[in-house]
Amino acid sequence: MRKTSKVALAAAGSAVAVAVGAGAVSAAPAPPPHTAKDVVARTGSSTTISPTGGVWTTIASVTLPAGKWVVSYHATVVNFAASDYVRCTAFTGSTDQGGAASLIGDPDAAGAHGAGALVATVSNAAAFASSTSTAVSLRCEHDHTIASGGPYVDSGASLVAHKGTVLATYVQ
Repeated sequence: MRKTSKVALAAAGSAVAVAVGAGAVSAAPAPPPHTAKDVVARTGSSTTISPTGGVWTTIASVTLPAGKWVVSYHATVVNFAASDYVRCTAFTGSTDQGGAASLIGDPDAAGAHGAGALVATVSNAAAFASSTSTAVSLRCEHDHTIASGGPYVDSGASLVAHKGTVLATYVQ
C-alpha cells in the first residue's frame, strides 16, 4: 500500500500530493506562477551536463512574478569519468546569482583534474528583487571538455523560491 501526504502551497489553498515510497507521484493542478508565494521545482529524471567545458546546462527553471524572492537549490552531481570541477548556479534571467562548486569524478582516470568524490551535493541560496516577472533557473557546467561520459545531475534536484515582503541581504 502506498502512503500519500499532502503538502500545502501558500496559494489559494492548493495542494500537491506526494507519494512516499514506491509508486507514482500524483499532483493536483499547480497554481499559476503569478499567485504562488512558495514554489518548488524538482526534477524527475537525471540531466546530463554538456560535454563541452564552460557551457551551462539548465537543470530546473521557473518563472516568478515581480517581488522580493529568496531562492535556493540542491543538486546531486555524479561523475564516474575523469574528475573535473562542476559548478552549479542560480540564474535570474542571464544574471548569475551565485553558486557552488565541487571537484567530482574519478581521480585515477586519464585526464583527471584532481582527487574528487564520485558523487557530491551542491547547494546555495540567493535573494533578489524584481519589478517584473523573472525566469529563475538552476544551471550546471564543468570546466573541461570531455570526449564521453562525464557528469550528470541526479534526479530529485530542486529549485526552491519563497516570496517575502521585506528583503534584507548581508555580505559577510
